[in-house]
Amino acid sequence: MLILASESPRRKQILESLNLTFKVIPSNADESFNNFFPVEYIPLILAKKKAEKVASIYSDDTIIGADTVVILDGKIFNKPESKQDAEETLRALSGNTHKVITGVCIKNISENLTVRFSETSFVTFKKLNNDIIKKYMDSVNVMDKAGAYAVQEYGSIVIESFSGSMSNIMGFPIEKFQESLIIFPHNFS
Repeated sequence: MLILASESPRRKQILESLNLTFKVIPSNADESFNNFFPVEYIPLILAKKKAEKVASIYSDDTIIGADTVVILDGKIFNKPESKQDAEETLRALSGNTHKVITGVCIKNISENLTVRFSETSFVTFKKLNNDIIKKYMDSVNVMDKAGAYAVQEYGSIVIESFSGSMSNIMGFPIEKFQESLIIFPHNFS
C-alpha cells in the first residue's frame, strides 16, 4: 500500500491526479531542525522525518514524506503563525524572486528501499501594495501555506512569473516523483 504521510490537501490532490491508490496517514513528526544546516537541505530533512515516523509503524508499506519551504535571501518563510505574519511575509516577497523547494522521501522498510530528492522552482512576485495584499488575503486561506500564498489559488494577483515545476510550487514535484517510483517493485496504479 502507498501511504502519504501528510495532511496537505494539495499533495493529496496531486497524487489523486495520478490515479494512484493510496491512503493518508499524517506523520505529526517533529518539524524542528538545527540551524547549522543550509536552508536548502531543510525540506529533505523534514520529509525524511515524516516518512520515517509513519514507516516505523507501517513497515511493509511504501511511505511518502514531503515538505515544502519558501526561501528568500537565505530565510525560510513557513506557514504564517498569524494574519500579521502572513502580511509581513507577502510584503517581504513583494517585488522579489524566491525559491520554492520541496523535499520528498519515499521509504519502504521491509524492502530496504529509500529514495530522497528535492526540486527547486523560482517564483517572482509582483510589487504588492496594501490593497493587493488585503485582496489576496481576503481571497485565499493564507494560513496553511508556506510563504502565505498558493500559485493555484488566485496566484495571478501576486505572482509575476515562475520557472520550474508548477506542481513543486504547489507542494509536490509530480514529475520527479513519478520517475522515482521506478525502483519500487510494486505497481501503485
